[in-house]
Amino acid sequence: MIQNKSKIHTIRHDAKNRWKIGMSIQHWRGNPRNVAKMPYKFSDGECKGIQAIRIFRAEKVYFSELTVWIDNRKLSHEEVERLAANDGLSIAEFIRWFVPKAGSEFHGKIIHFTDLKY
Repeated sequence: MIQNKSKIHTIRHDAKNRWKIGMSIQHWRGNPRNVAKMPYKFSDGECKGIQAIRIFRAEKVYFSELTVWIDNRKLSHEEVERLAANDGLSIAEFIRWFVPKAGSEFHGKIIHFTDLKY
């Protein structure tokens, strides 16, 4: 997905503010720290931008409502779908990965591989 440019960013916890614009990024298939699984580095990249993200899945009586803020701006439903796709996920996969339970919340950073900003 990174090689064909359909995944143009990644979303990570970044409590220690590790990521900085201009930093080198190594793209791996598998975990490079687990050599038993034979990880493979397939590309080098650069951090082109960073944005704060908060994802909240509200508990509702009949459904769960997903709300996403980037840099304190609430995204529309269409923007959330585009965000998930740009991260290489369907909206269902995005929800399962970041906020699997109603009432849960995720705080992190979007690490951009391109100049796109939300």
